[in-house]
Amino acid sequence: MSSDHQELLKVIAEKPQLKELFLKVGEDQQLIRLLQELATVTDDHRPLNGKVTRRDILDRTERFIQCSKKPDEVDDTDNEGQPKEPTVFVPPLAKGQLIKAKFSAVGSELDKEHFAIVWDVLPNRDSVQIIPTESMKNKIRETKHRFNIGKVRPLTVHTAVLLEQMTCISRKRIVQTEFTRKNIPAYLSEPQVKRIEEGFRVMLLNEESLLEHMLNNNFKFIPQFGNADKQLSHLLRPLASKKYDKKVLKYTLHNDPSEYELTWVKTSMGRAARTWAIRSLANVIDTEAKSRDKMRGELYEKMHETVI
Repeated sequence: MSSDHQELLKVIAEKPQLKELFLKVGEDQQLIRLLQELATVTDDHRPLNGKVTRRDILDRTERFIQCSKKPDEVDDTDNEGQPKEPTVFVPPLAKGQLIKAKFSAVGSELDKEHFAIVWDVLPNRDSVQIIPTESMKNKIRETKHRFNIGKVRPLTVHTAVLLEQMTCISRKRIVQTEFTRKNIPAYLSEPQVKRIEEGFRVMLLNEESLLEHMLNNNFKFIPQFGNADKQLSHLLRPLASKKYDKKVLKYTLHNDPSEYELTWVKTSMGRAARTWAIRSLANVIDTEAKSRDKMRGELYEKMHETVI
């Protein structure tokens, strides 16, 4: 007997579970090809996205298989517990509902378990349109496609929606639909749903946000808000209407009946510095010493030190 065969027998003796596995693989050409592919997996060194390790890739493959093996959950019993022909999936899902799903990324796609928001769903279809979310961590910068919608009860931290990663998933990927001690679903509030709809207006319909309007108009001037504390929270929201009275912009927002005013005042800053100053109002992050709202207010005041 060759040394290779002896080594193989030794491995099987030490790990008896391999014997059955080897027999199954030997009878299935597809499994052989799959194992050959898995054996060639190495670390993926990506110039722009960093390193993805071999273990990461194998973990992702394992999560994909786990989700694929998961049986469909359907209404296949009647009220008396008797079998019946299923018509819908269970548990029922609805727009605005919070779920947790298991992802298995390729490259920089979403990976591992993440909370997500159901955005569109039909009771008899496996596919669910979802918006992934993440905790609103201190260093996350808000953009037109990633922004804070506040706390989604019963979660205790603020939630950021990732509109650019909106996708469809199979129900097989869903691992949790209830998050309270009473085992009831969690849903967004109506204002939170409307804020997401505003995000789609900016990202998909190219509606102009207040920030974009300020950046692209009156390059020798900076904005002076009628109510800075409130209006600094409008930066990433789309304008529903706008009209000018000389240097005063009057605007409204979607889902808000109020009219707001912004006065353009002349600045000593050059165009590049002005652009940086205005954009910084939206790009602030939380620090240990100050919240992003406080930082935004201080940047606004500092910007107005340049008024001439």
